Amino acid sequence: MRSQLQHYLNPLHVFCRLRNMGLSKTPALYICLFYERAVFNIFISKLGKLNISVGKKRSTESISNGSWLK
Repeated sequence: MRSQLQHYLNPLHVFCRLRNMGLSKTPALYICLFYERAVFNIFISKLGKLNISVGKKRSTESISNGSWLK
């Protein structure tokens, strides 16, 4: 359940769903950048404070560094 929640909240997953809904690349990217900074990072940091493990390493790629766009 936790891994599914993390998957669906992943900014890259959100980006893909926005693109599937017909949003062009640039607006989808800006929405996901905002989402990652305003919601997702806070969510992940709260999980860390609750001593809930999200796995051995964080499986999410950051949109902010753009590494997945290359």
